[in-house]
Amino acid sequence: MAAPLSVEVEFGGGAELLFDGVKKHQVTLPGQEEPSLSEDECKNALR
Repeated sequence: MAAPLSVEVEFGGGAELLFDGVKKHQVTLPGQEEPSLSEDECKNALR
């Protein structure tokens, strides 16, 4: 299982107005049981 991923997102150029003027947000993406793409699909996507 992939571990959850925490990232900080920063909006600018007016996009922060969509979030009450707050530019920085801490977001945690949940882990998942299996990859959403197979190894072959990943290789093909990078071509």
